[in-house]
Amino acid sequence: GFVKMRFADWNDCLNLGANNERAETAWVPELLYLEIQEFLEITKLLGKNKDFKKYSAVAKKIKDNFNKRAWDGRWYVRGFDKFGKAVGSSKCKEGRIYLNTQTWAVMSGITKGKRGRVCMDMVKIYLDTKYGIMLMAPAYSEFDEKLGAITTFRPGLKENGGIFCHSNPWAMIAETKLGRGDRAFEYYKKILPPTKNKIADIHLTEGYIYSQFAAGRDNPNFGRARNSWLTGAAAWNLVAITNYILGVRADYKGLIID
Repeated sequence: GFVKMRFADWNDCLNLGANNERAETAWVPELLYLEIQEFLEITKLLGKNKDFKKYSAVAKKIKDNFNKRAWDGRWYVRGFDKFGKAVGSSKCKEGRIYLNTQTWAVMSGITKGKRGRVCMDMVKIYLDTKYGIMLMAPAYSEFDEKLGAITTFRPGLKENGGIFCHSNPWAMIAETKLGRGDRAFEYYKKILPPTKNKIADIHLTEGYIYSQFAAGRDNPNFGRARNSWLTGAAAWNLVAITNYILGVRADYKGLIID
């Protein structure tokens, strides 16, 4: 149900494993589960019953193992380091909660109901700020070889507790799937470029384009953006606002208006 971390996953600065066989990512199983769900839809349309049965069983194993091993009580851990210790756990002094494993748990459908609401409520409590949602918190204050490059950045910058615009739309999508469209729209507005014209002296980058990140709460320059244009946020925000907040998206059988 889990996947070897190796050098990294989406977060190329979270380096838990390299060639180590023990380090694992808790995010890739969510991605894999989502992709299998898409594949199952296609098998149904094509009448591939054998494939549907086979990969339904695979998906169930991934889901059961993920919820058994990754659930930390109020949110999902981010993974396990090369010593088998949980990363992104309530037991951690720093880096206690990560955004991506919460949003993708709901987006993928690997969790539903109470756990989905609880983990996204924890995102609101621990990661949301007036300038957007931080990638993780609290930020790491010193280098840790077990975690890698994420700990080389100053607290609140980039992957080390920054407001990473690329990952904010995933929270928007997750909230719409929970039926909480108002919260999704609130998140959308917080990182929307034109809203930054009011705080241009803080934000500093162009007020018409997404930046890679803005400094998070643990940084003295909280809200200052960097690396404008260099982000996947624009595409993902388009998906979030059209397909989920507005609720108009393509399906294998036509158009869904939700």
